Amino acid sequence: MKSRIRLLFSDLSEILKAMLADAGLVCSTSTCRDFLTLKSRTENEGISFLTICLPTFAKGFERSIEAGRWLPDLFTGFKTSKGACLPAFLQGFTSLVFDSKKGDLHAIPSIDAIIAVRQICLAFNKVAMECTRQRQHSAGVAYAVCEAEVATFRATKWKLRESFLAASKWLYGSTLYRLARVLRDDGSLPTRHGPGTTVDGTSGNRKYLHRQWSRRLNRVLPFDRYWFFNFEELEQSLGLGGILDFTVVHPKDEPPVKVCFVPKTQKTPRVIAIEPVYNQYVQQGMMRVLVPSLERDKRTRGQINFSNQSINGALALSSSITKEFATIDLKEASDRLHAAVVHLMVQSQPDVNRAVFACRSKYAKLPNGKIIPMKKFASQGSALTFPLEAMAFYSIAIASFMERYSLPVHHPRVKDFCKKVFVYGDDIIVPTKEVDTVIDGLESAGLLVNKNKTFVQSHFRESCGIDAFKGNIVTPIYIRTVPPKTKRDASAVAATVSSANQFYLKGYWKTSAILRAIVESVMGTELPHVRPDSELLGWYSVSGHYSVMRWNSDHQCFQTRGYTVRIKKKADRLTGYRAMAKCFGEDVTKWANPKDDLFEEGSLQWYPSSSIESPFGMGAYPQNLDSWGGFFKLNEPLDEERFAVTSRRGAVYTKLRWVNA
Repeated sequence: MKSRIRLLFSDLSEILKAMLADAGLVCSTSTCRDFLTLKSRTENEGISFLTICLPTFAKGFERSIEAGRWLPDLFTGFKTSKGACLPAFLQGFTSLVFDSKKGDLHAIPSIDAIIAVRQICLAFNKVAMECTRQRQHSAGVAYAVCEAEVATFRATKWKLRESFLAASKWLYGSTLYRLARVLRDDGSLPTRHGPGTTVDGTSGNRKYLHRQWSRRLNRVLPFDRYWFFNFEELEQSLGLGGILDFTVVHPKDEPPVKVCFVPKTQKTPRVIAIEPVYNQYVQQGMMRVLVPSLERDKRTRGQINFSNQSINGALALSSSITKEFATIDLKEASDRLHAAVVHLMVQSQPDVNRAVFACRSKYAKLPNGKIIPMKKFASQGSALTFPLEAMAFYSIAIASFMERYSLPVHHPRVKDFCKKVFVYGDDIIVPTKEVDTVIDGLESAGLLVNKNKTFVQSHFRESCGIDAFKGNIVTPIYIRTVPPKTKRDASAVAATVSSANQFYLKGYWKTSAILRAIVESVMGTELPHVRPDSELLGWYSVSGHYSVMRWNSDHQCFQTRGYTVRIKKKADRLTGYRAMAKCFGEDVTKWANPKDDLFEEGSLQWYPSSSIESPFGMGAYPQNLDSWGGFFKLNEPLDEERFAVTSRRGAVYTKLRWVNA
């Protein structure tokens, strides 16, 4: 283990040494002293200096830019050089941005120096490495503390309650009506299973064989409509006395969500909550209706985004010049959104309200085994968290504006303000002149604004992966994985190739050369030059050069041979009606139109209710088939090759192939 850590440390140090050299050439400054400091501190403090201390330096640097002057209290871990107020470390770069004696921000700070400081300090901020057990324990404690703080929120005393209700009803009336209509149309919700694991460890195709449903969920979305797709399969699961092999779980027996950690940064892990199978199944269905509805609805189109980050990114870039918009980031956004806020937001559609809370878990099991009740709506892990939190943040911003100016929701000023608020998850963009109003509204709902990532006063803006200063993109290139040691580390190889190409295009050629040498020590020296849109692993060229190895007369094109990255599949047997259920989950259109192309293949046939002579006569199920409209009949086995395999999450491999150049 020690030898592996030593090799890893050596690789990361060499990468950072090359990065310092590249940055020094760009900014015409010496980095010899900086490298000696780097070497000394990493030997004493270990990798944590690269992954924790340097990112902390970058955060202080950003806050200093925001304040317009150097803030020495944010750099207590770094010695100040004699006769200057700036730390000796990286002073060759920081002095190009701030006055070295007074600490004031230069009237025209060096963009290259800002890029250099952030690149050097943030390069290893997001490297995928497990946190120490102590930090994981601290994250678990913080989760419980956060829950206790959320529990103090009282919706009845919330100052924005009425404005929030009015804003939500006006903004989401059409969207929630569409979802309610789908829920009322039995069996039409496009349910499917998510990609992750579940509380009981079920994964892959095993989820389709799950035989449980909660009583809370069954009252709103009966399993005979949403789990079974025809009467033949339903009949096989029933006995004369009731349910034979399908269990309806009582509320007191429902498993709590399992709180666990996944790598985020070395400082703190990302906390997620793993849901039960049936909750995840329904959440995915409602998410698949909500997200496209919000992105198409005239009142939220372009304002609330889920698949397009470029809107927020472009606004961050332009506002770094004009300061028209401020960027707000929330800390622990998912874990601090109270369930009562979501209830207020969706209560205009009772069917939606019942369904949303029927598939919401009420308890969480911490890593130490303790089970606590949840007042938050849901942590990351629920498929509904992302869309509902975005809706809530957007509504709170509008409600804050309404409350400040005592305006009704239909007032032209409110409608105009709606078009100036943009939300992507917990990244929020609002007009700079109204940022204090919005922040006050967010905090009144129990949310916590991340001051380190919120930018208002300066020319610095950060949103959706775009870091900008005065119209220049200053986003660093992140080393997201540890360097690969063998060809089997396919994901690390692909990530390192990508990083090498990004550094090459950025002009950090020494860094790119080090990363390229690491890859070639594993994969050999024959990786081709490729275009940026090629699926092959290979190297970019600023001149546009790419390798050509043969002419394919059959396809009438040039081709190149190289490695592609593939996702590993595992055999996961699934046949019959459960395979049909998976088939439906892959494409929403299969639900909406029984005459879709799928049914022309002969595998499935739709039988309308009028063709059925005698329905099941059990009280727990439909008394007549008109409520079903019909059912699907499996006429022949579905393609087992397609449905009897599942992806192994996170497992990839490389394969040699010929690809069109």
